[in-house]
Amino acid sequence: MKAPHGALAALLAVLGGVLASGCRSLDSSSYNLRELHEEDGSPRPYNSVMSPAEYFLSSVASGFAGFARLGREAIGVEGSGEEAPADGRGRPTDFVETPRRRALTELLALEGFDTSEPEVWALQAELGAWLAQRSTQPVERLVAVRMLTRVADELGDVRPSSAGSVLEAATGSGDALTDTATTADSPTTAEADDEIGAALTALWRELVPAAESEDGAAVRAALAPWNPAEQGLDATRRLVRMTALLARRTDSGKARELLVEAARGYARQACALGLEFALDDPSPDVAQLAASTCTVLEPRRAFGLAAAASEGGRFDVVEGVIRGLLEVGLPEGQADGAARDAWLELFITHAGVDLGTLPGACFRALAAFAPTDLDTLRIEEWRQWFEAHRASQPDPSGADAGAPR
Repeated sequence: MKAPHGALAALLAVLGGVLASGCRSLDSSSYNLRELHEEDGSPRPYNSVMSPAEYFLSSVASGFAGFARLGREAIGVEGSGEEAPADGRGRPTDFVETPRRRALTELLALEGFDTSEPEVWALQAELGAWLAQRSTQPVERLVAVRMLTRVADELGDVRPSSAGSVLEAATGSGDALTDTATTADSPTTAEADDEIGAALTALWRELVPAAESEDGAAVRAALAPWNPAEQGLDATRRLVRMTALLARRTDSGKARELLVEAARGYARQACALGLEFALDDPSPDVAQLAASTCTVLEPRRAFGLAAAASEGGRFDVVEGVIRGLLEVGLPEGQADGAARDAWLELFITHAGVDLGTLPGACFRALAAFAPTDLDTLRIEEWRQWFEAHRASQPDPSGADAGAPR
């Protein structure tokens, strides 16, 4: 039998690598995650999940038609699954007995890919933000937030600008925070979704020929109205996916460079929004991780976040803020004077809250930031020290007095 050659040889080589590796591919994991969830984040037992080899062969077989379908899905005008027994695109739909377990496996696989690659961080940001907000499973939301944390670190300049305002409603009201995972941003209405889809369809029709002709000026002009900072999560997720998908199909040149940078901007926004939404998560583990990450990314807003969370009884968020501060230190301009004392008072107050690991985090913060050699885990001794310390300070009525802003 003759050895295969040419295009067939290349196809078999790639397929052989997929089969021999025994691991999941980036695209198959992201595809399966969409198949295993409804748009609202609930599990979808009837779906069309594929192995990496099956996904690869399906992609090769579909060719340009597959790319067009991916474009429609990125825009949001075509869903990723339909009712059993068929998904409406010629593929059989199977029943997955444990969709939650399979989805978690795929999410962990997606998290494990090298975040330095644009095609990786784009999918991680898009799907991480979606699942952090919409998944009905706390463990999925925790992994999603952890993934967003890694992506934010890789991208840099991620600013959860409203980190202190997400919990604003909690101030003065202990029951202001709800017990649902998605109340920070309810799913868009059908009318709003159609409007976004129509606008992004027009954008896609502009971007595809511009990218194919490597017309950097046309790419820049098409994306100009879509400032990342002005987009909500639903539009941002679609924009990340669209621009990253086109960048992967653009070989080189200014057009690809602009598409990658655009995807980076939208991915930053997706990370910021996903982390902000997670601050309100009913799961203490998820909210604490989100608070810690937001503190590291935007430390100057940390005091407002901690104060609002304390007012609302979200001590998990308070602990997350403190753990973030232990990683990066007190924010610039808040490491001494009245601002530091406001932090110390917050630490001492919450060291007296008998709740899990919160007191331990507070005592660690006091040891790290208090201007004293006091070495004790007795809250009364810290209170006595703080009273004496505050009495020894200048009159706090000066211009720089008060809690950090």
